[in-house]
Amino acid sequence: MQLSQNPKYDVFLCYSAMDSEPVEEIASYLTDAGVRVWLDKWNLIPGRSWVQDISKAIKDSASFGFFVGSDINVRQKEELDSFLKQKPKNAILIILPDAKKEQIPQLFEEHMAIDLTGNIHDIKELSKLTAAIISNKQDNEIERELYLSGVLRKQENFDEAIEHLKKALDISKSQLGANHPTTANILNNIGGFYFDQGNFHEALKYFEESLLITRENSDIEAEATVLNNIGLILKLQGKPQKALELYTKSIELARVVHDLSQQATTLNNIANVYLDTGEIRKADNVIEEGLEIAGETGDKEIYISCLGTKAIILYQLGNLDNAMQLLKEQEMTCREINNPIELQRALGHQGVILHERNELNDALPLLKEQERICREINYYIGLQKCLGNIALIVRKLGDKDKALELHKEEEQICRQKNIPSGLQRSLGNQAQIYFMNEDIDTAVRLLDEQEKICREIGDRSSLARCLGNKGLVLEAQENLVDALKYMKEQEQLNRELNIPRGIAISLANQAGVLNKMGKPQEALKLAEESLAIFEKHGYSMLVKSVNRIIEEIRANL
Repeated sequence: MQLSQNPKYDVFLCYSAMDSEPVEEIASYLTDAGVRVWLDKWNLIPGRSWVQDISKAIKDSASFGFFVGSDINVRQKEELDSFLKQKPKNAILIILPDAKKEQIPQLFEEHMAIDLTGNIHDIKELSKLTAAIISNKQDNEIERELYLSGVLRKQENFDEAIEHLKKALDISKSQLGANHPTTANILNNIGGFYFDQGNFHEALKYFEESLLITRENSDIEAEATVLNNIGLILKLQGKPQKALELYTKSIELARVVHDLSQQATTLNNIANVYLDTGEIRKADNVIEEGLEIAGETGDKEIYISCLGTKAIILYQLGNLDNAMQLLKEQEMTCREINNPIELQRALGHQGVILHERNELNDALPLLKEQERICREINYYIGLQKCLGNIALIVRKLGDKDKALELHKEEEQICRQKNIPSGLQRSLGNQAQIYFMNEDIDTAVRLLDEQEKICREIGDRSSLARCLGNKGLVLEAQENLVDALKYMKEQEQLNRELNIPRGIAISLANQAGVLNKMGKPQEALKLAEESLAIFEKHGYSMLVKSVNRIIEEIRANL
């Protein structure tokens, strides 16, 4: 017996009369979810041959839902036998709380099982059931597996989601061929799945296999997409120049095929590389083009991503008010279109700006929401950043032990997932806490590792901060000459990168060292320059700090 190609019903429900009550509850849930259910209690007409009606209903259904409960009656066995003679792949086993394992037919070993043994109202399993039924309406096996994977991923059932993606890959290789464009697309999707989980090694393996196929097929559009994805990994692994090479090739290909969405996405990624290397003006020029193209596409997903990058650039340039305005717009749109990854970014960046303004009680809830979202979707890239930012606020609130605990979790994630940019940041922040606790040796060791990573990955803005912190440690050790040397290098880097906040911090720190060296005139000049920069860019809390330094210097004049 075969299922109808144009089914009247989405699912035929087969069950024992003893399980009538829970089955009807489940049928009602499916109906509310938009599934067309055939249930004997609802559909059999009195006075007619139920055998013929059931036989016709099975033919007219896209799926067959078989319930195993307290018992399997004779009618169920007959229906099952007639249905499974041809072993259709769209049979679904539904296991109820009173089911006995020995009652589960062996023929169902190859079919999907919905486990309701713990609770028939288990929303995760019921959602999985709904997805399985709807997926059986897809035209082919590959589409079915891809659909199921997508639904399971949205439900955060990641283990099963990747299983169905890999099933789709196996079917595609078997039916269409190892070099078919569909196979390349599925490989790219699997790479994207692992990327979102923070497993960059696995992601890169699948991306590279996909890239080979797209090039063999001269599929320019697909090649541009995969190059962009590989660039994302290289950026996170601290290889900005290699990432830029791939992004440049990606955007060239995207322009050949007039793919505006890919162009906007790649421009956004290029801008983020320039942010990482501290080339803020370059980043700003690139993202302006990205925003313009994203607006032309009408794609809100791409536009909000570019918008977030523009906000970060404004923040780096000291324009906090406009940055905050863009981030609120990004947050609102993310909630509207249900984009958790961009939403957590918007919340995190708002938290950073509020922290900058010393509005800690407003910043912390935003960062906590970001942490919750990242944990829910297993988004480690966002989680490690979020933990670090929460730790900074907790430290400012006086709980250094809790802050150190959060930074260590951040460090662990970065080491496990190979995120050097996050690792160097975590090491630097831990060094500051050890320095505050007067554990100078540990602080120096961590700063040395941070400096090494920054130089290896070409992160000059983070290197500048690291050098500044090294200068502060040397200052505490009364090694004022070397402290001043590190602070001057920090200033030089920030001037090259055009980071006003970094320039001003370095000038203020140098002023403090020069004052200790008995050079108040030189110190005052640097402190006043620092103050002017902070006032111009609205860093109110830092203005207060520099004013205190100026008071100390003037006392020595």
